[in-house]
Amino acid sequence: DELNDDENRGVGPHSGRKYPAEYATNFGCNYNEVEIRGRWKEQKGGRLVFHPIDIHQLYEDAKVAGTICIGGPVKYVVKDGITEITNEWLFEHVVPSIRRRFWNDSRLCIVMGVALLYICMGDNEDVFVPTELKDRVR
Repeated sequence: DELNDDENRGVGPHSGRKYPAEYATNFGCNYNEVEIRGRWKEQKGGRLVFHPIDIHQLYEDAKVAGTICIGGPVKYVVKDGITEITNEWLFEHVVPSIRRRFWNDSRLCIVMGVALLYICMGDNEDVFVPTELKDRVR
């Protein structure tokens, strides 16, 4: 029966994994980089989702992730002239738990803090933000 035959292991012509993989290779990423991002490893010609995350492959992972973001990855920044929002304020009010966990990575905390601040200040009903977080930030 054709519906029960899964010779491609769940990756069909309209797969949620196939399109980004093809898109990334069409825009300059090689197959190895795509497999790192997809956490794939090869087994008998098929793809499985068991490729381990290796901290030495972060560049490849970020490169492919940025490539499959149609229009480019988003970067949030605080507008010039807004002096009330400092890195210390973000650490204390927006991402205190992240800062405690990654105390030696200010850059990560700033990136996460500004993105979370944007979400907290918006009124997008499709994005759930806990009330206690919104209250702390606002």
